Amino acid sequence: MDTMVKQSLAVPMKMLSSCVTGVKEREVWARRRAKRGTGGVKSSPPRTGQTSVIRSYQTDLEKERKLREALNAQKHAERAAMRDHFRKKYQLSKPLSPSPYLLDPSSKPLSPSPYLLDPSP
Repeated sequence: MDTMVKQSLAVPMKMLSSCVTGVKEREVWARRRAKRGTGGVKSSPPRTGQTSVIRSYQTDLEKERKLREALNAQKHAERAAMRDHFRKKYQLSKPLSPSPYLLDPSSKPLSPSPYLLDPSP
């Protein structure tokens, strides 16, 4: 809590002190930027102890990613097999001649078979 109060009051206090002491506002902000460092410059490389930890963490992430990809590939293969199975199971026999309605959109369809229109058994 104390640090939050200090942080929230730090900038107004610096602004107030710059007004009282006569330091220009630009100099205050320039000092703040200098403390933080420039945005484009990289910091020093991590210490040797940290690199081994990072390297082991990255290898663990890579192993987990490969395992996840393998499980997903297996799931996809199982789903594809099920789709294929159900497509074959419910596949209707193909007609020997194509439907007259599917031939040519510009031509008139042929009349239906007389046997379909005959109401007598």
